[in-house]
Amino acid sequence: MKRTLTPMIVGVWLILPTTVWASPKVAVTAIDGDSGDVRNAVAAALDGNGLTLIGMRDVNRAVDKLGDAAELTTKNAKKLAKDLKADAVVQGSIDDSGVRKTLRLKLFLNGKKAHGFSVRLKNVKSQAFKSKIRHKMVEMLDAEDQVVSADDDGKPHKKTLAGNQAEDDDDPLANASRDHKSDDPPSKPNHKKETRAQKASRLRGEQAEARAAAGEQQAADDGDAETRRANRNGRKAAEAKDDDGDDEPRRRKKTVAMDDSEVAEGPAIVEHVAGGRAANRLAARLDVGMSVAKRTLLFTSTLPADQAPQAFKPTPVDGLRAEAELFPFAFAAPNRFLSGFGVALEIDKTRAMTVGTSAEPGVVIPVKMQHYVVGGRFRIALGRTATSPTVTIGVGYGRRQFTFARTALQMDTSLDLPNTDYRFVAPMLSFRIPLGRVIALLGEGQGMAILDAGPIQEADAYGKAKVSGVSAMAGFDIVLGKRFAIRLTGEFTQIGFTFLGPGGALANGRDGDPGNRDVGGAADRTVGGSATLGVMY
Repeated sequence: MKRTLTPMIVGVWLILPTTVWASPKVAVTAIDGDSGDVRNAVAAALDGNGLTLIGMRDVNRAVDKLGDAAELTTKNAKKLAKDLKADAVVQGSIDDSGVRKTLRLKLFLNGKKAHGFSVRLKNVKSQAFKSKIRHKMVEMLDAEDQVVSADDDGKPHKKTLAGNQAEDDDDPLANASRDHKSDDPPSKPNHKKETRAQKASRLRGEQAEARAAAGEQQAADDGDAETRRANRNGRKAAEAKDDDGDDEPRRRKKTVAMDDSEVAEGPAIVEHVAGGRAANRLAARLDVGMSVAKRTLLFTSTLPADQAPQAFKPTPVDGLRAEAELFPFAFAAPNRFLSGFGVALEIDKTRAMTVGTSAEPGVVIPVKMQHYVVGGRFRIALGRTATSPTVTIGVGYGRRQFTFARTALQMDTSLDLPNTDYRFVAPMLSFRIPLGRVIALLGEGQGMAILDAGPIQEADAYGKAKVSGVSAMAGFDIVLGKRFAIRLTGEFTQIGFTFLGPGGALANGRDGDPGNRDVGGAADRTVGGSATLGVMY
């Protein structure tokens, strides 16, 4: 199966000699497509009870040094373990290509890659999910001929099978185990066809029998018949419990298929969880907030100041901003190729704006200042982690209006400013570069192929012109948990005019001589910014 999700790396416990048990160190890295809940749950499952969890900041720094650790090699696993002083490393990923999401894990132990297992996610905060993660890790170690047991105080320790026979001769458990084995026929059973999980289950059963036998021997020495009966009952309970554990391989058919290099032959744990998407692979987002903009209109003219068109430089005005993004295929599989296709919409409208004119003092002229852009997008993730950069390309159709309501004027010419109503096609390129899990740097550039500039190009205004424009944005995206984010941006837009042909009345007739061009061009510039609150899914 093609892997499509960014892996995570988990350190598990290092196998030490029989008589020594240090507290193994565990490292948990980010899981692709996860807002943090699954990572925290896996860390909680492995932390404590004799295991030491390495700080997530230290783990993130170590992974960053490796570069893109999406395909973790044995060599990189060794480097990571050495840098963190971790005892083992586990690589994992969330696969949401099927009906249910699945957590996949692979174990790197003592410089070797062991097999892995899969867990369907349902409720990562449940104790059952955490217990199953830890149980499967222990089972994988058992498959490597390891036995994990616990003292009466709950502190774990490890023993190899050979080490069981190296116990003190006074240990009744060790003595009973040896006596029990000595009664068996000398022929060695054939376990070649056993799966690893079955082998681990068999070994636990043998230990249970050995403990029960040791108890019976001790009771016989004391002459306590009641103790012998209790121990026999305990042995039956241990065997019944082990039989229940043998049922686990029959659940194998419920697992999601993995390739041979990634799947343990043992049982799978079937769970399901609705995990979140990372901000760089979201399926939908809606931002609403405030904006501010300052528009200027400057003309290039050969006339003296009293005849040339006056520059328009109003004060900044506030407005309302709404933005939306939708990537429909990312709802089911945010890491598949099709998940990059989407649509986007941006709308901005000034709340209230008016201007006046010296030709008719005291007259208030309302102004409509607004714009929108809607178009298609294709998002490309440059990596497989939640902090991987993304690049988005697309094209849209837009409109920018700046019009004066001249109905309050006695004469339209009292206001020496043209209306503009731009319609354009805008190819675009944007990027998002996470500076960690919370803050990301944003940038976008648009070209503007102007289809129509509106009334400014009419014969009674400035006439035909060559018009082109550009737009740029830069800012920050601040992620607040799984569902919310704050976006702060600064923006710049400029549309340039070069008037052509004989020109309109306002371009050639300002000095009374229509044979000479008075105005050669113009620059319509807007500088502003916005602050919005976004809801992500």
